[in-house]
Amino acid sequence: MQAANSTDSIEIRGVVIPAQWDRRGNILQVAIQTDSFEKYLIEGEQDAEVMRRVDQIVHIRGTVIGEDVVGHKIIDVQWIENLAPTRMT
Repeated sequence: MQAANSTDSIEIRGVVIPAQWDRRGNILQVAIQTDSFEKYLIEGEQDAEVMRRVDQIVHIRGTVIGEDVVGHKIIDVQWIENLAPTRMT
């Protein structure tokens, strides 16, 4: 991960998806995938709360704290709201 020079505030809506697993298949990190297929990785104090919402559609507000090696923004979530209990197809 690379640190960003910016602490931009951001609001996004999307589906909570697994982003990293351990060898046993346990989820270690989650991301938000938007309708435009952008992926935002989640870190910080709220990551456990977001992790409990896998497959749910959410609206989050947070701060961009960096980027990973492929350019996905990393967000420290400050506020989260469920928009739907499960992903709709």
